[in-house]
Amino acid sequence: MVLCLSRIAIPERPDPNGWQSWENYKAVLDIQLEQRPFITRYLDTLEIGFDADMGDLLITGTVYCGKGIALEVRNLFEYDDSHIPHRVRCSRYAYIGWQINGNLMLKYHNLHDNPDDYIHRVYDPATGQQALYEVLQRYQFPTFPEVLDELEYLARAL
Repeated sequence: MVLCLSRIAIPERPDPNGWQSWENYKAVLDIQLEQRPFITRYLDTLEIGFDADMGDLLITGTVYCGKGIALEVRNLFEYDDSHIPHRVRCSRYAYIGWQINGNLMLKYHNLHDNPDDYIHRVYDPATGQQALYEVLQRYQFPTFPEVLDELEYLARAL
């Protein structure tokens, strides 16, 4: 049985991935990652870098979770240093969750020609077959912690 969580019904709301201070974003993310028993490893596998030429921040790497699950992360942030404190806003996303040595579980991304199409896919972990496909609006797209919530929820079926 595939557990699917559609996000289409989420009503319009303020942009959950909108502008915020980098310090706040990083602090909330650190707390979210540290306080989740589901997460087993991330400190040495998730990197934060700054592209001085483009003026962007990038979070890349893999978060390892219980039940032999991994989440590949690639987030590109616009960086605005005209405000104090400096602000960031995630503009390009890719989250790919899978069973290590197994099948895909979920994908979220907007890394294609039209970055305003936020794609959400859920897969049957037993077969690797796609069970859900939807195109979301930006306000429906999850935050990093919400993606982790969904991956943990999907892991219940394993």
